[in-house]
Amino acid sequence: MGRSKGVGVVELKKIFSQKGRALEETLISRLDEDSARIYRFSVEASWIPLEVMASIYETAAGVLYPDEQDGLFKIGEAQAKNQLTGIYRIIMKIINVPYLIEKTAKLWKLYYDQGEAHTEKQESTNLAVMVVTGFPELPFPNRETTRGYVAGAIGLTGGKNVKVTGDYTNPLNWRWLMEWQ
Repeated sequence: MGRSKGVGVVELKKIFSQKGRALEETLISRLDEDSARIYRFSVEASWIPLEVMASIYETAAGVLYPDEQDGLFKIGEAQAKNQLTGIYRIIMKIINVPYLIEKTAKLWKLYYDQGEAHTEKQESTNLAVMVVTGFPELPFPNRETTRGYVAGAIGLTGGKNVKVTGDYTNPLNWRWLMEWQ
């Protein structure tokens, strides 16, 4: 199975620091020993096995959003907002949604060691699709946090009424359908 960069864990730690130490301790107590160690000691450049990352995301969603089905999406959205409103906030104010969507797919290889991503923009519409091929074992929690991250990033560039839908019917061809105004 593949790996993802530790930036997901680092951003998750920021979310928990905003929510309080007690909630983070709840997360750590619910993780198995290996996942808890990886959570505690990962840095942005770390490579984390996908099954561990998926377990951390899934457990975190249950802790942060216990009564909501969209917890993984909300984690991804919060990660985008945390990451892209820091040193990247000036860039996010000057780029448009189509440019962001084009770059999102190109950045895939920075965060995952498998899969090829590309975008298909529908000309003269506010519709696009990001497609990832060659990565059938990408776990559901990673797909859903990606969906949330993309939605959060589009919103930060000024996109309104953003809707990102995951089409996970074909593991050889994961698709995220993006709409905005």
